[in-house]
Order: sequence, then structure tokens, then C-alpha cells
Amino acid sequence: MSWSSPLVLTSRASLRQLQDWANEEAKRRGDPAGEDLAMGRFRPNVVIDGDLPFAEDQWQRVRLGEVTYRVSALCDRCAVTSVDPVTGEAGPEPLRTLSVRRRWDAATWFGLRLVPEGPGWLCIGDEVQPRRADGPGRDASPLPQHLGQQRSRPRP
Repeated sequence: MSWSSPLVLTSRASLRQLQDWANEEAKRRGDPAGEDLAMGRFRPNVVIDGDLPFAEDQWQRVRLGEVTYRVSALCDRCAVTSVDPVTGEAGPEPLRTLSVRRRWDAATWFGLRLVPEGPGWLCIGDEVQPRRADGPGRDASPLPQHLGQQRSRPRP
């Protein structure tokens, strides 16, 4: 869907929660804890730091650095996320856990699809200013968040 949403944003807090859920599910099944889930499985362009897992689900818009982005959709996940980006080996995670904890409308969900509303620069460490769907200009998170990594050039 890169033609409709050029950026995918994910959160480290959400990945930590997903990892905890995967470990809980493995323990419940009597399986050993699986390998750590790498953020690369989700192929994000932007990764943010934050304290609240899945807070991004409520955003309607977000300002990253100089640019405001419209959230076009939550990001539905396919089987590619089950392939370790380093080893190329496929496994049941993260889709097994996402299908238990984050499945609705016949899909599994992790991250946001973003569309820029104008030009500008995005840099590591830029402030993340989310806006909720329940009101224009309303802060979506009581805690500050910052860009953890992204694929962009530094500002000139």
C-alpha cells in the first residue's frame, strides 16, 4: 500500500508489549520463549519511543519534526512479518500472537500508515506530537515521545 501511505510508523512500546504477549502465549502452551521479535519484521520507515503500547491506534494526525502526517489507516500485517529479516527463516510469530491479541476485521494490526500533509524534514530525536481522533488538536499521549529511528536525510 505504499502508493496510498508512503510511511509506516511503529512504536517500541508496542513491540515490547507484543513480545511480552508472545512470551506469555508460549508459556501458556508450554513452549520455550521464542526469539526476540525484531522491529525490522514490520518494515517501518519511522520508529518512535514512547511509554504507552498501542497509543498510536488512537491518532488521527501526528507531527514528526517539521511535518504533520495524516493517519490513513492502521497497518494490517501479512505473512512476511513471520520471516526473520536476518536469517530468512520463517516461524509462527508475530502473526500467531497478533491473531490472538490484535485481530479484527479479518486482519492482524501493528503500526500506522501515514501520509505527509506537506514537505519538511524528519530527523532522529525529533519530537512526536500525536493528535487523537476524538478531538482536533487534542494530545494523544500524556507522555513525551521522540523519534527513535527513521530513514531520512539529516536536515541541511
